[in-house]
Amino acid sequence: MIRRTNILKTLCVPVAAVSLAACSDTLPGGPGGGDRDAIGFRGAPETRAAVNGFAAGDAFSVWAWCRSAQDAQDTPVPVFDAERVYTGDGSAWTYEHTEYWADGRTYAFHALFPDREALEAAAGAVSCVPGENGVRLTVSGFDARQTGEGAVDLMTARRTVTYDAAEGPSPVSLKFAHELARLAFRVRTQGREVEIVSFKVNGAGYAGDFVRTEETATWTLCERTVADDGIFAVSDLSVGASDVADLLGDVLVPPQTLEETGAPELTLVYRLAGEPEATSHTVSASLRTSSVTQWQAGQSYAYTLDLRTGTLVLTVTIRPWIEEDAEVDWKPSTPAGTADRNQFMAI
Repeated sequence: MIRRTNILKTLCVPVAAVSLAACSDTLPGGPGGGDRDAIGFRGAPETRAAVNGFAAGDAFSVWAWCRSAQDAQDTPVPVFDAERVYTGDGSAWTYEHTEYWADGRTYAFHALFPDREALEAAAGAVSCVPGENGVRLTVSGFDARQTGEGAVDLMTARRTVTYDAAEGPSPVSLKFAHELARLAFRVRTQGREVEIVSFKVNGAGYAGDFVRTEETATWTLCERTVADDGIFAVSDLSVGASDVADLLGDVLVPPQTLEETGAPELTLVYRLAGEPEATSHTVSASLRTSSVTQWQAGQSYAYTLDLRTGTLVLTVTIRPWIEEDAEVDWKPSTPAGTADRNQFMAI
């Protein structure tokens, strides 16, 4: 489960030392001895949604292929196939197999957060396959309707490494990037308490198919919010006088263009403190503004509604998803190849 706070951090996460069975006929000895060099990873999910650390049970999936560094036409050999890298306590990382570097081989690593198993609740299918134009990672039927603590932060990472046994091993650095846009919807009151009768966002794309190739990331939207679907909606909230309330928590949606015609819009129904229960005020506003004509992956858009008697002022703030960077370094807690599973621990 994704934990959320008010700070975004950069994390260096060890992945694993794991046995390159497919390339075992060319496995080298380790520097200065006969031990082979285990593949190790260091992931940096630096822009993960409002997270200050990994939680017990967090995991991501890794795919990898290797080929001859001298022959670009060499057929890629599978190394990892959606290998699940997980932590039981938020600090020690484990996976099930052990793969080793092969000298003179070039490795292509591709990673997906959350792991494929965890994505089953939000996506119909996940695949990562090599082709004529490189590796193609596909997430089909991704559904981003969950908000707040339930929102799924889809991230990808990739890295190509050529291993030279004379130089010895070093961690494969995987830097994860957001594939979604982050939205926030807030209400600011002015001097009087406000009862939010209902709040709804309509016309926003929330479900679709995602494809990442070596060069591009593409979303094809399949579903948009409509009236009475209960998606991106809330009701019966009280906001104190001169206060600011977050209506939905994190809303993470596929990137999309906000067209002039049919752009997503919000509708707010509210009443001011002291007004009869039968009284309500309804206001609507387009989420397309002069400064916001699209929601881009990795960007954060905060819409704030200022309520005054009889008026509504909508402002939007755009900022990069990254708000603060912090690094955590990791190292293996056991020598390569000495344990059934590679454990990693914080330095």
